[in-house]
Amino acid sequence: MLRRLRDWFGKRPAIVVPPPRALSDEEVERAVLVFGEGDRSDEQIEADMRALAGDAMTARRLVDVVPEAFGLLLIAHIPACAEVTKPEGFQAQDADGRWHEFRWGREPLFAQAAQIAARMFHEGPRARFQAIATRASMVDAVNHALNNESDLAGSRLGAPAFLGLPAELYLERQP
Repeated sequence: MLRRLRDWFGKRPAIVVPPPRALSDEEVERAVLVFGEGDRSDEQIEADMRALAGDAMTARRLVDVVPEAFGLLLIAHIPACAEVTKPEGFQAQDADGRWHEFRWGREPLFAQAAQIAARMFHEGPRARFQAIATRASMVDAVNHALNNESDLAGSRLGAPAFLGLPAELYLERQP
């Protein structure tokens, strides 16, 4: 009996996270506009995303995911990054502190943002594209390496860590 109680007390309660809310293409387009509106603080962008999304988790997904989709497209077009292996996904941490890596397809906003990024990269406005892409952690890492005159040929770009998003949001759900 004592062992069962110890086992029971030692278990952490499961974190229940609803599945990621789907957004329409129009909602993601409006989020992209929020990022590209001049020189704005992170706090202003996050407040506008919360107002747009209607809930904090969806707003956090927009803040974290959209710039990385734009950034990955930008990196793919930088000649010095032609031989760099790009990440196939992102990382998120679970309630127990373990990191999990997920493919981009697990976050539906990524594909939507990537389509908008591709259109904006080719059709413009380029200034707005740049403003969003340069917010990406991957672009920051590449920029740092290039500023240090590193040869990136053969290097591997790590998957970005979405610190504000719990891994439970993307883990397989058991029926």
